[in-house]
Amino acid sequence: MLLTVLVGGCTVTTGVNVAYQPATAAPDLAQSQALPVKVYVTDRRLNRSVAQSVNTFGMVTANVETKNSVSSALENAFEEELHNRGFTEGEDGNVVSVTLRNFENQYTPGLLTSGAAARMDFGSHRQAG
Repeated sequence: MLLTVLVGGCTVTTGVNVAYQPATAAPDLAQSQALPVKVYVTDRRLNRSVAQSVNTFGMVTANVETKNSVSSALENAFEEELHNRGFTEGEDGNVVSVTLRNFENQYTPGLLTSGAAARMDFGSHRQAG
């Protein structure tokens, strides 16, 4: 599962969109049609900013927030992947509970090249319906 933070090249970017891009086509899973599935996401992040805008000298110029909801993007990602695997969405079946604990990107400026590292921490469990 890959959630990406789309950040523009400007060092004063303070708002970004969070979007999900599926990696590959997923095969249907056995018995996926048996019960519908409902996904619930709880956002337990202590820090709501997803990154910090950094200038050429490595100084933080601003916190970067999301323009859309990270928890909604994560919920949509789970729902899309379950749908791609043959599951249907519904209230009278299994419940997938997801808890988002961390979602951030760290930009590292360099003289000739720059880099970025993203971290996401979440847990999920299924409750039988």
